[in-house]
Amino acid sequence: MSLYLVFVVLAVLPQPDPEIPPIAPIRLEDRLFMPYVDLLEPATYSHDELGSLRSRLEQERDEKIKSLQQNGEAVEEGTRRGARRAEDLTEAVQSTHPETVPRRSQLHVDIGAL
Repeated sequence: MSLYLVFVVLAVLPQPDPEIPPIAPIRLEDRLFMPYVDLLEPATYSHDELGSLRSRLEQERDEKIKSLQQNGEAVEEGTRRGARRAEDLTEAVQSTHPETVPRRSQLHVDIGAL
């Protein structure tokens, strides 16, 4: 009778999916995003896997650094260009504005009097 119960229980239990391996190994790239506690579980990866991940991470880092440097240079150049344009406009307005000319000449007189 007990052997019959064992067979019945085995027949009722869901069967594992043959396409999914029973224990799928976690890829090294996926471990980067795992919680710290899960990383304490032992894992074995080949030297080649670790080396390829490291080189890919270094390559991505270098690309980001280069992109940010180029972006920073473009921003600096735009800032310099804008400052030059603002100075040019300020000088043009100050030297040609009708109210500015007498004030500037009076300023020169006042400075000379000091």
